[in-house]
Amino acid sequence: MGNFKEEGELVVLTFTLNCILEVSSLKISNMPNDLSSEASKNLILKTLQNITSKKVTSMPLDSNEPEAASLKLKIQKAEEEIENLKALEPRL
Repeated sequence: MGNFKEEGELVVLTFTLNCILEVSSLKISNMPNDLSSEASKNLILKTLQNITSKKVTSMPLDSNEPEAASLKLKIQKAEEEIENLKALEPRL
């Protein structure tokens, strides 16, 4: 992820909802309603710095997302296949 310690300016860009969903699946839960104030921009900047400072090994799935159930099922099936392959490996 980007380095937010560099000098720069935090700006608000407007996108349609479809574009935002295609760019990222991260969600900021404490998003201010008014993003024009410096305080709001600083809050978002601090949140992004917090997110990027953590090493994320897996992204939590929001169970309200329609794709979540399907993805969880695919993960479960893949894990089962891996276990089956591990069981067969000594025979090879």
